[in-house]
Amino acid sequence: MLDAKTLQFSFIDLPEHLKGQGHLYMTGETKNGKVCMVYVFRFTLDIWFGRADADGVEKWILHNVIPLEGEILGATETSPDDYGAHKINLWAVLDGTVYFSTKPTRRRRLLPTAKPQAPTVTTIHALDDDLLLDIFLRLPSLPSLVRAALACRAFLAAIRSSSAFRRRFRALHPPPLIGFFFDTKGCSIPSFSPVRRRSDTDLAAAVRGADVFLTHLPYHEDAYPGWTIADCHGGHLLLHNRNTAQIAAYNPLTRALHLLPTPPAEISKDRRGRFKRPDFFLLLSDETPGSFRVISLCHDKSRVRAVVYSPGTRQWQIHPWLGAAPAQPSGKTHWLLPGWQANGKLYGALRKEAYMVMLDTTTLHFSFIDLPLYFKGQCHIYAAGETKDGRPCIVSALGFMLLIWLRRVDSDGVEKWIIDDGFPLEAEILQATEGTRDDDDELKIMVGSYRRHCVFVAFHM
Repeated sequence: MLDAKTLQFSFIDLPEHLKGQGHLYMTGETKNGKVCMVYVFRFTLDIWFGRADADGVEKWILHNVIPLEGEILGATETSPDDYGAHKINLWAVLDGTVYFSTKPTRRRRLLPTAKPQAPTVTTIHALDDDLLLDIFLRLPSLPSLVRAALACRAFLAAIRSSSAFRRRFRALHPPPLIGFFFDTKGCSIPSFSPVRRRSDTDLAAAVRGADVFLTHLPYHEDAYPGWTIADCHGGHLLLHNRNTAQIAAYNPLTRALHLLPTPPAEISKDRRGRFKRPDFFLLLSDETPGSFRVISLCHDKSRVRAVVYSPGTRQWQIHPWLGAAPAQPSGKTHWLLPGWQANGKLYGALRKEAYMVMLDTTTLHFSFIDLPLYFKGQCHIYAAGETKDGRPCIVSALGFMLLIWLRRVDSDGVEKWIIDDGFPLEAEILQATEGTRDDDDELKIMVGSYRRHCVFVAFHM
């Protein structure tokens, strides 16, 4: 043996039966650096390690025997009755992997004395879950994973059983945009417009197989306006039917439907002045597939409260009222505007103040965030969220610019919102609207939401 680093030779003794059989064995190392020897004997691969025996003498000891007959006959499409001896050549043992080749030598066919048994063939159904999930991790997109999961129950069970796999897959494959749902006046259900990517066959198949017409929702002929979208999160729709007092959490891809009642009348108990009917938000669990909660925010003339629905209890839990900061002036208009969801938190803008209400959906704790005075009464031009490292941020539109605000300490030692970056949108917007720079006064740019570190912007002409 020659050590390639030191260029020193050494000698290693071998088992007696390998004398003169150099073409049948190969030495190497395992992944952890242990010296090993691989020996071919008929249709088996023998693994030998150098170890001390019961007398304390170090010698080669047989560690494992791996049968190769099924794999070799399957790869060469032969059987023992069709071919004679197979010549197996060892090439290398590298990093714990054995490389070998085989070449069958044809012999005269003999009449079988008994019906030959078919060789054992390893299929994908014989793989354990760890190897199966490692294969699924290499799929190109989420629609590809959905199609694989629906191929058989074993695949679906493997994916459902591993939250670690789902986290890794989401990190490697951000969910693609399949299309848009719209609430359309005069229609009893939302309409759908797909994003057309002809090159992505899996995405096209996912759209074709999805229930984009929402046919599984209960239909009531006299119920108008029918189902409207309350929230959309993680490929799930949260829909509300005011006439039938129903809420539906629905996944058009898997067609999983959950129906729940609207919150009870007790949510307005002890209200002060005008009571605002609640907004609804859908929160999905990353750990448990199919698990979700629905959180509703409602308010009276000066306070806000959270109401939470859990499918486990099938009940709405009503939380206490919380006073707003600062105190809201009395009036007939609602002081808290419809909110949005981002990174596990719910946000609501105050109509006439430079503040936001924030609810942490994990702790169900309310807090208040001050805003730049520029945002006072301008809730349509900004949205709040978090950066990838969990820092609070605000995205706002100013003319044809998209501005990113971060919370930082200024030169006076005071923490405030400071513009961190800006992105010009003029070229993209004018191209999309087929307009010109002279149409600036006719364009109204709105920041819709900020989810999964992506900003959704809408504009009207």
